[in-house]
Amino acid sequence: MAQRAREAGPLYAAAHAEEVPWTPELESLMKRPAMQAAYRDAERRAANQGRKFDGQFMEIAPDGTITAKAVPRTGDLDVIKQNLDGQVERLLNSGARSEARDIVGIRNDLLSVMDASAPTYAQARAVFAGHSRYLDGVDHGAMIMKPNISPERWASDIARLNPSEQEAVRIGAISSIIGKIGNDAAAMPDITKYLRSPNGRAKIAAILPDDAARQRWENSLNHEIEVSRLSGRALGNSATARRQAEIDEANGVMSDLVAIGFSASSGTGLMHTLLRSLPRAAGARINERSQRVLANALTSKDGLDALTGVLPRAVVGRNVPAVASIAAGQDGSTDAARRASQRQNEIQAATAGYYQTQGAANQALRQARIRNEYEAFKVPGTGAWSIRAKEQSAPSI
Repeated sequence: MAQRAREAGPLYAAAHAEEVPWTPELESLMKRPAMQAAYRDAERRAANQGRKFDGQFMEIAPDGTITAKAVPRTGDLDVIKQNLDGQVERLLNSGARSEARDIVGIRNDLLSVMDASAPTYAQARAVFAGHSRYLDGVDHGAMIMKPNISPERWASDIARLNPSEQEAVRIGAISSIIGKIGNDAAAMPDITKYLRSPNGRAKIAAILPDDAARQRWENSLNHEIEVSRLSGRALGNSATARRQAEIDEANGVMSDLVAIGFSASSGTGLMHTLLRSLPRAAGARINERSQRVLANALTSKDGLDALTGVLPRAVVGRNVPAVASIAAGQDGSTDAARRASQRQNEIQAATAGYYQTQGAANQALRQARIRNEYEAFKVPGTGAWSIRAKEQSAPSI
């Protein structure tokens, strides 16, 4: 912003001295009530900016008719234009959108008259407008969770923007979502519920940079939802554990949203800043949720029974040996059976977790002594690693 202001400043200074001759278009505009209100307040606004208002270039009769007294300068009309901007903002804030559109039309007509007569002013606006529109995009993105903006209107607004403005909206939207969490981890599940809703999904899809990113986000979100559902089932009646599982899901969703939203853009630095702002560091080991599920299951028969078919699906792995019947005392009365039970527990613990890196997953393989039968793999749609049984190769003939 400062750079744009420095570049445009000298141009604006030169442009303010340019004259804008009276034309039928300008005269018609000056008869509008909004223009006359902006004209009357222009001298005060210019004084507040430390600028001289060279106005009094017309007289306004009580009935609204005007009499030209001098040729207006661009600097004077620029102050009037700023007052029109203020009118638009106040109308929008009060909900009078239709009237605001009328004033926007008047403002744009005024700018067309000014650009046609003052080429330096047009050049200055072009220099400054790029960054101004970028900042407007950031502000627009921050409104992503407002219920009065439908997904259809949101997507339509985004589609009209250029790539730079779309990135600005993406920054504003994701920063706003992270900002609503602050340092309160308990608020994360409520935000995630919105992102999982049809409206939330549609709005996020509209701000992502391309179809590949949208598909990654959809896959990641669906994966986290399924893992959360299965984990909740395994955790049974433990409300505290279920709430923590929801927070885990939310943390994964938020981290993925930041990474997918900015991984292919110039916002990489912002991506790392947002990741660091999450209540739990995004780089922490991802298998904490699975460990809680497993710990809960190993303390009761009911919890252990709930694990059957749950953890293997949660980690998108192959078949993992069930341990419920052995640990619950239905089998395993011999030393061999107890050793088998312990061995299966080790395998279950290794294969039921998520890992941040391939190295961490490989280390778990070594510790569980299952490198010959299992392998590390990257879970589709996420940045996480897990462990699965190796494909059995067909015997050679």
